[in-house]
Amino acid sequence: MPSVMYGLTIFLSAFLLFQVQPMMGKMVLPWFGGSASVWTTCVLFFQALLLIGYLYTHWLVNKLSARRQCWLHGLLLLTCLLILPIGASEAWKPQGAENPTLQILGLLVVSIGLPYFALSSTGPLVQSWFARERANAIPYRLFALSNLGSMLALLAYPLAIEPLLSRRGQSFTWSVLFVCYMVQQVIWFGITALIWATTQQHLMTTSHAQMKHTLGTLCTKQHKICNGVKNSFGFF
Repeated sequence: MPSVMYGLTIFLSAFLLFQVQPMMGKMVLPWFGGSASVWTTCVLFFQALLLIGYLYTHWLVNKLSARRQCWLHGLLLLTCLLILPIGASEAWKPQGAENPTLQILGLLVVSIGLPYFALSSTGPLVQSWFARERANAIPYRLFALSNLGSMLALLAYPLAIEPLLSRRGQSFTWSVLFVCYMVQQVIWFGITALIWATTQQHLMTTSHAQMKHTLGTLCTKQHKICNGVKNSFGFF
């Protein structure tokens, strides 16, 4: 696949990943207040889910074939449609002075958990595919695009997104961008899976033909040796 597809995927996933963090934090602030515990809980959630996404990618790369990796991750992205558009549900709004930590974690899991998990795992997964497809290429250059997307997302929210859009507008805009990203990824994963399947079938066919040729050559040589031995005994 073209290198630009890898770069675009890494950039968009990092941008959406770091764009949604301040957005969701801002959505829960009016309900739970702006204390340090609220922000700490949000950061804990996002960092923990990021780690889980990395573990999922590690399992995916080491346990499944390349084609199954594409299908499973594509299915995960499609499942995210069940949660869109993202937003804080009124059902999680606090009713009293109870400890809000578990309530904030539950709200974030239901509101953004699955899309955030899919985005957090896409970066390392695509880098793994890049290294697999291009053995001599340097996948670490994709880190620069990931860092650029993250930085632009964190800068864009306070400078452009928050002043210009309401919370509902922010949620809708992010959801539309995620759908565009998801459609591009699902199509790309499907094409990649088909290419890898075709390539694997070609390699198996080629290997089988080479094996038949090798066995035929060995049988011919063995037949010549046997004839030589028989002729030698006949001579004596």
